[in-house]
Amino acid sequence: EKGTYYLWLHVPYYQEAAECEVKLVGQNVPSDMPPENEIRKFKIEE
Repeated sequence: EKGTYYLWLHVPYYQEAAECEVKLVGQNVPSDMPPENEIRKFKIEE
C-alpha cells in the first residue's frame, strides 16, 4: 500500500556482513519506538 512505513533494523557491532530481507508489515509506529535517529521512514508512492 502507499504510505509511510517505519523500519528499525538492529545489527550488532560485531556482526559480519550478511544479506537480509526486510518485510514491511505495518504503517504504525511501534509502541516501544527506539530513538528517532535509529528509525528510517520510507514513503511508498507506487
